[in-house]
Amino acid sequence: MQDFLYLKDYAAGNVHLIDIFVTCSRYEADFWQMAWEQKQ
Repeated sequence: MQDFLYLKDYAAGNVHLIDIFVTCSRYEADFWQMAWEQKQ
């Protein structure tokens, strides 16, 4: 049972990291889109 709780905490931590990654990816995509539009 203790291992299950550990895995649950680990998964919750990874969800936070995934949220950060997704947010950063969106900002990066927006940046490149803006740069592409300014170039044209």
